Amino acid sequence: MRSADRADAGLGSYAVAVRRRWWLVRAGAVLGGLAVTVLAGRSEPRYQPYAEVVVGSRTADDAMVGSSGAPVRLQPELEFATADRTQEALRAALAAAGIAGVRTRAYLNARRAALVFAATAAVGESAARAANVYAEVFIAERTELETETLTRSADELRAYLEQLRLERAELLEPVRALELERFLATDPVRQAVIDLQIA
Repeated sequence: MRSADRADAGLGSYAVAVRRRWWLVRAGAVLGGLAVTVLAGRSEPRYQPYAEVVVGSRTADDAMVGSSGAPVRLQPELEFATADRTQEALRAALAAAGIAGVRTRAYLNARRAALVFAATAAVGESAARAANVYAEVFIAERTELETETLTRSADELRAYLEQLRLERAELLEPVRALELERFLATDPVRQAVIDLQIA
């Protein structure tokens, strides 16, 4: 007997077995359908809306990508979004908004050069509000950090300029003394007083 004949015989025997025990196949399908229905009814619905914050544009600078496939310059933004400072502000903002039972996460959308803030909850409205709150908290914390950095940089620059001004004054002091001496030596009124004192 050839292998093709054996395969046909095997398929034929399966078909005969299914015809004889059709009730077993239908019972399995009905039980499987019931199990899926019961599990679906017992689980609570989960919603996962998201909010995107574009943190840059796709330019030639984005050509260098990291291991995640995202532009390297986006990685610090994601790290800031998941940092303790941002997470503490997020918890406070969610509590202030009365949003509870929500799981949040942030990830990169490299194609759009954006951070995506997602929230998962049983209530769709809570999840949507949480995603928006996360995005707003990120923007506020990022702006505050940039303001702090700019203020600190401006203070450092002012201090550096003051130091330069003092050093310049210190360097010019001997020059001013020399100029004053030269001026007094060539001043005709002063020279007349000196001549009178000699005579």
